[in-house]
Amino acid sequence: MSDIKRFDHRVCEYPGGTFSEMNQEADGDYVLHSDHEAEVARLRAELQNAAKAALDATALACEKEREADALRVNAERYRWLRDQPWRDNEELEPVIRLQLNALWDDKIDAAMGEGK
Repeated sequence: MSDIKRFDHRVCEYPGGTFSEMNQEADGDYVLHSDHEAEVARLRAELQNAAKAALDATALACEKEREADALRVNAERYRWLRDQPWRDNEELEPVIRLQLNALWDDKIDAAMGEGK
C-alpha cells in the first residue's frame, strides 16, 4: 500500500469510565475511507495497465505467429521448387524462365498441389 495512514482502535479504562481512541500506528488494522478509496483506484489503474500490456503482448505474439506462418509457406514453396523437376511443368516453366515474378507463388502452389 502506498501512503495510507493506518490506525489502531483502543478502549481505555480509567476510574470512572472508559473511552475509545484511534491512534496512528504503522501496522494498524484501520484506514481512512478516503485512503482506502484512493488505494482501490490506484490498484484498479495498475491492473488495467497490466491487462492492456498483456493484451498488447498477445496481439504482438499473434502478429509474429502470422508472419512465421507466411514465412513457413514461402519456405515450403521454394524448397519444393528447389527439389522438383519444375522444368517439366508446362505452366510453371515459362513463368520462371520469363521471370513473371507476380505469378510465381500461384503457379508454384498449383504445381505443388498436383503432386499431392
